[in-house]
Amino acid sequence: MYRHSNGKAASGSQTPAVTEKKIEQIKAAAQNLAQQLDELNLNSAAGGELVSFKFVGQVNWPFAATVAVVTGGTTYIADALIRARYQVHVQSTTRTGAYQSVDMLLSPPSPTSNVQQDWNAAVNADVQKDGHINEGVKEESAVVYYRNHIANIKAVLSESFDNALADSGDA
Repeated sequence: MYRHSNGKAASGSQTPAVTEKKIEQIKAAAQNLAQQLDELNLNSAAGGELVSFKFVGQVNWPFAATVAVVTGGTTYIADALIRARYQVHVQSTTRTGAYQSVDMLLSPPSPTSNVQQDWNAAVNADVQKDGHINEGVKEESAVVYYRNHIANIKAVLSESFDNALADSGDA
């Protein structure tokens, strides 16, 4: 029986050299992606506009809500904020547990804007009877928001890679 360089027995129908080569390619790709994520500079010229986005609002819809319902609600909310002169980035839609969450990065029109009040009014602009829940708005810069997402991506990447190796007997 062939053993990998780590001492574990090879599995499957592939030849040992092919399996070893694929593992090394996957490791290299994972390391490259992790390095690129580490080197991503959110304060660079490319990310410069992020500095003005200082708030993150979140709305949840029931998991069973259709894409059209979530998109419609997101549009109502973003439109109300834009009419109030906010800059808005609809950042992410994620499915977690029983909900679909939408995050919006907000740049208020002035430092004296009542962001909480404007956010609540915007969420109320979504008049669909769809069970959406206003999760509120918090002061958090877009740079911090993205750094947190990058850290989460790296953690998921690492966990997935570790699980794949464990499943193949190569961990």
